[in-house]
Amino acid sequence: MIFPLLSGMILRAGYLSSICNDGPSTNITPAEILKKYNVDIDEKFTDNQKWAILHAVYRVGSRLAEKRNKNESAADAFKNVYSAVHFQLGCGDDCRSKDKNGKPYGNEGGAFSSGWQANNGNGYFLIKIGTMVDDGGMRGTIHMVHELGHAYDYAMGDISRKGSMPDNVFTRDSLRPNGYWYNGIFTADKTVLGWQMHPPKDGEDDSRGETFADIFVAWTFNAWNTNPDNANAVTAAQGWMP
Repeated sequence: MIFPLLSGMILRAGYLSSICNDGPSTNITPAEILKKYNVDIDEKFTDNQKWAILHAVYRVGSRLAEKRNKNESAADAFKNVYSAVHFQLGCGDDCRSKDKNGKPYGNEGGAFSSGWQANNGNGYFLIKIGTMVDDGGMRGTIHMVHELGHAYDYAMGDISRKGSMPDNVFTRDSLRPNGYWYNGIFTADKTVLGWQMHPPKDGEDDSRGETFADIFVAWTFNAWNTNPDNANAVTAAQGWMP
């Protein structure tokens, strides 16, 4: 399959020079490029995970630069919105299941965006990774975009949680269903996380925060539901996204 290779092969060979603006290089590391975005990552991430994080940051920065329309580079647009981001490997109880009394159990899974962390007057958005979907690749990249969506929500003032997210936007009708992939490739297994990284589980209420983060994925990749019956939901989400 092509998807597990995208974060590594395309970033390293196809458009690496456009990301770092220093010309193509086979020696530059993801951590070095991410510094241009005020993003730092734990060295414990695997190589594939690091490239997935870089791919996500680049895609978000590029989309922000396009939509802000202020003649910014992807790196400048990203910094002007997020200031700084730290990706941490491991998130402890934040990424463990909770029993009815709120007591954590089981192993770490998924990720957790902790919001703004003050640091001597500077600070950064902290994203904790317990496990990355596919340990990288394209779905890992989308997973990291989802987490950056949470951080963007915080950066904009918790817009999903404080009532400014209209009811006609608080819906998953605008989103591509899981199993819908690039280039017409489709799998019927909707439990495979793809375009929607945190759909509600059975018996679980959907949350505005998770819906927003998945809308952010659609916005970043300009990958919306293509069913004509969902056109109004797509238009509402596209028009509301800050």
